[in-house]
Order: sequence, then structure tokens, then C-alpha cells
Amino acid sequence: MEEQDRQRLDALFAENCTDGVVIRDGFKAILQCMGNNPTDESIDEVFANFDADGTTGLSKDEFDEWFNKCWVPVAQAREAIVEAFKVLAAESEDSDGRCCITSLVDLLKNRGGEPLSDEDAAVFQKELEVIDTSSDGFIDGEEFANFLTEQCQEVKTEEENQEQTEEVQTETTEEVTETTEEITETSEEQTEEQTENTEEQTENTEEQTENTEEQTENTEEQTENTKEQIEKTEEITEKTEDQNENTEEQTDQQNTENSEQEQSETPKTDQIES
Repeated sequence: MEEQDRQRLDALFAENCTDGVVIRDGFKAILQCMGNNPTDESIDEVFANFDADGTTGLSKDEFDEWFNKCWVPVAQAREAIVEAFKVLAAESEDSDGRCCITSLVDLLKNRGGEPLSDEDAAVFQKELEVIDTSSDGFIDGEEFANFLTEQCQEVKTEEENQEQTEEVQTETTEEVTETTEEITETSEEQTEEQTENTEEQTENTEEQTENTEEQTENTEEQTENTKEQIEKTEEITEKTEDQNENTEEQTDQQNTENSEQEQSETPKTDQIES
């Protein structure tokens, strides 16, 4: 069993090491894969005792030293728990290697220091009844060892689920970030395009305004020219009217003179005929 553990630990070391050393998180993952659930304090203690060069990581030699001095196979640890529980049970009133649930609860309720309240004792008894898989009112070493193993496995599973959840959250956050960046880029492009279009429209409007001003100036100039032409035409008309009046006067005067001349010539003619 120890040789199988050694081979598996060597394989796990190879999977979790970086540049020939395994850091705290990697070491914790190795132990969890082997069915253990180490605390951060226990891992700190291992690194304090076996990380000889102080690199915050265990080399293969340091890892092997830890294995040779400290590794206890799960089955062996389980056997030790059962034996320890039997010793505890032997010290109680039950000498068959079992602890009576009722006696244990009564002991905890009446112990010195901080005795359990009735409410807490009821909760504690329900927990002990869960451990008592044989439902005989007693807890033996095997049941207690099974309970501890299940607790370790639940903690391990919870941590694995937490890691998976964190990975999913990280992936989701990255996807949201990428999407946000794409939307931002698209918005910036649209904004630039709108700005360019607005500038073009502004230039066109300015150009139209200039053309309109030029047309207005030309129209005003044409209006002034038209006024000047009207004034000249009116002057010519006045002169023409004056000339017509003079002509009429001259005509009238000429007619008058002709009439007078005819009248003056008529008596002379009469005298000649006489």
C-alpha cells in the first residue's frame, strides 16, 4: 500500500510542479487527490520544516523527505482513528469498544467548564444518531472513522465545486469583458463615423451658406442696377415727354403762322382779281 501511495504521489508531484518545485496550492491539491483535507496551517508547517532552501516551493528531494518522514496512508490513518476511539470508549462505562450516544450526551451536558445546554445537546444527539449507521444507539470506531472520512470528502468536494464555480465565474467575466470591449470598439467606430459625417454636413452647410450669401449679394447688385435702369428710363421718358411737348408747341406755332400767312395772302389775291 505504501509503495502504491509513493507511485501515485510521484505522479501527482509531476502534474503539479513548476520548474521542478511544487508550491503550496499544488501541494494541497496533491494531498486532496490522496483523500486528505489539509488545513493551511498544516501546509505552512510542512513548508517550514522541509523547504530547506526557502524557495516557497518543495523540490523533489524535499518532497521525498517529507514523504519518508510524515506520510501516513489513509487506510493506516483510519485504523489509528478506530483504535483511538476504542481507547476512548474503554474509558467510558461501555467497555466493548463502543460509546453510548445517550451516555455521551449526558456527559457533555454535565461536564465542567462549558456544559451543553438542552437545546445544543438535542442538536448534538441528532448528529451522533446520523453517525450511528447501525441505529443501535451506540457509535463504534468504524462508524466514527467512516464519518470522518465522509466529512473530509464533503469538504474536498465543496472546495472542488468552489474552484469550478470560480473558474466558471472567471470565464464568464472574461466573456463579458470581451463583449464589452467589442461593444466599446463598435461604439467608438460609430461615433467616429458620425463625427466625420457631421463634419462633412457642417462643411456642406457652410459652403451652402457662402453660396447663399453670394447669391444675395448678386441679387442686391442686380436690384441696384435695375433701380438705376428705372431711374434712367424715367429720365429718358421725362426728356421724351419734354421733347414731345416742345414739338407740339412748335407744331401749333407753325400751324398758327401758316394760318396767318394764308389769311394775309387772301386779300392780295382778291385785289389782283379785281
